[in-house]
Amino acid sequence: MQIKDKVAIVTGGGSGIGRATCVRLGELGARVVVADVNLAAAQETAELCGGSAYQVDVTSPQECTALIHSLQTVDILHNNAGLLTNSEDFLTAPPERLVRLVNTNLVGLMLLTQAAALSMMGKGGVIVNTASVSGLRPWPLDPIYSASKAGVVFFTRAVAEQLRAHNIRVNTICPGLVRTPMAANSPRIQALTPEQRLKVDEMLVEPAEVVDVVIEFIQDDSLFGEARFIGKSGLPPEGKMIRGL
Repeated sequence: MQIKDKVAIVTGGGSGIGRATCVRLGELGARVVVADVNLAAAQETAELCGGSAYQVDVTSPQECTALIHSLQTVDILHNNAGLLTNSEDFLTAPPERLVRLVNTNLVGLMLLTQAAALSMMGKGGVIVNTASVSGLRPWPLDPIYSASKAGVVFFTRAVAEQLRAHNIRVNTICPGLVRTPMAANSPRIQALTPEQRLKVDEMLVEPAEVVDVVIEFIQDDSLFGEARFIGKSGLPPEGKMIRGL
């Protein structure tokens, strides 16, 4: 798909991968819709990419539907909104945080995919989901997050088969650790020693590297149902992400 003049929604567009994607899409001539639960952050990104800011909670079916209906057309959707559990132990993770995380990372992504796909019927479109390396390999340090991202991977692969018949392509990115505010501010990263942080820094993927793959998924009409790992080295062994520092 050619990006110029296309309407592109990016959830979680207020920071990190979402912001970087919005800026790149703006540079390529897209009409960018920056969607984020934090309106101020969305507005900051909109100023950077020449887009429009919308306050959207992706866990709300009504807000997802309202966002799509408020636009005359949708060509591109990047489902990027996400949360970490930020809990040291699954057994002590607040239940409300568990529910919020799964609803944001997986259920909300499904809701917006459904609403956008219905809008794309008859003309086609592209959907790119943000999963994680922890959706390809179990991550014992955050089982809830890992499970939600594995759900994104399997949902993408399954729904891509259905939507391809309607000329709607769906793919997912599976980044390793990315240099974003969410990663930097996580309690686990904050608790590392200076030496450990240096090792983590060597593992970090830059947002621009992730955005390169997002753009490839949008532009290459042959790609659908793919879950692509983006990292500094090969897919890490099960349980070895950060644990081995």
